[in-house]
Amino acid sequence: MYDHELTLGGRAAFQYDLLRLVKRKELPIGDFPAFLFFNPGRVHSVMADVSDETLAHRQCFLCPEGLEDKQQTFLWDPTMHEGTPRYAIRVNPFPIFAPHFTISTVRHEPQQIRGHYEDMLRFTTELPEYTIFYNGARCGASAPDHMHFQAIPMNSLPMQVYVDQHGRLPEFCPSARWIQSNSIEDMTTRFFALVDEFARKQQQPTCPQAMPPRPDDADFNIISWYNGHYNTVILFRRQSRPACFFAENPEERILISPGAVEMCGVAIVSTEDSFQRLTANKLQAIINEVSITV
Repeated sequence: MYDHELTLGGRAAFQYDLLRLVKRKELPIGDFPAFLFFNPGRVHSVMADVSDETLAHRQCFLCPEGLEDKQQTFLWDPTMHEGTPRYAIRVNPFPIFAPHFTISTVRHEPQQIRGHYEDMLRFTTELPEYTIFYNGARCGASAPDHMHFQAIPMNSLPMQVYVDQHGRLPEFCPSARWIQSNSIEDMTTRFFALVDEFARKQQQPTCPQAMPPRPDDADFNIISWYNGHYNTVILFRRQSRPACFFAENPEERILISPGAVEMCGVAIVSTEDSFQRLTANKLQAIINEVSITV
């Protein structure tokens, strides 16, 4: 599917070609190997306006009517017995890694993990060479009005690599929690126990311009993968973007919009200025700022 779409000459072919030009540098934080990517092709995601007003007046780009030209779709039912496919798997036309897939519900429904977490785990066994991630509606999701996951090659995220190597979480993200089990049922019970616990800890944003959490749902990023066991890291959030994103002084402005990828150690910026200004200490401060304090 991936190789075929890149032969069609659509937006995906152009954007994946641009990945060769992405600038990268290491931003190690203690023993945690974080990275910084300067990727101009991600400007639409970094700068996405996801206010309720904007969403109400734009065509959803995960629905059939809003797809990119020549974008292909593979339909899949994770339970393998319901008969009607629940998800559409597509090549992401604005990639961070190669390959990079979007897994969205066929039905247009809000970005909400309840009713979908078990499917996320099933995807990890269906796609064992990939890490599956989820961005909460106000935690880096550029399509908060349409339920979706994303899939990237295993070992792309320092957080996943660190947990597999050390059997514990790094200190990089203070509100991260890791669960592991051989059972989807046990994972689901433990996952929602954590979600319910942190829903009671919702905190006010430190930056007035950043969108606060929605009162009816905990805000978080999630990554899941399968290595003989089911694994999930949940990263609980207090706000969508850091104060430096909104800084009036251009010398202090860093255009970063943290989603699961950033929260797990790969910072994406879309301007040269932001690439030059973002240091390891500043990245750690940003992750602390947007995370729930525990």
